[in-house]
Amino acid sequence: MMCRASMDSVWARYLSNVHVLPDDSKFIARVRRNLEAGRSIGELHFESVKVAVDYQVGAVLAAVRRCSTESLQLRR
Repeated sequence: MMCRASMDSVWARYLSNVHVLPDDSKFIARVRRNLEAGRSIGELHFESVKVAVDYQVGAVLAAVRRCSTESLQLRR
């Protein structure tokens, strides 16, 4: 997502307007799977997988928003 956002500011602007991703989206499912895998091998430590998913997705969307606003400035 970050790679595409950095290359495609139109797509980044579209995605940055997404405020809630459905829990059954492929992206959310993969984030959840990766977090659970990390926790099961002891690499990650958290109590709530829901909170961990929200935290990670929020960070990604914030970075995509940044790409949507700064990519135009970086091209000049």
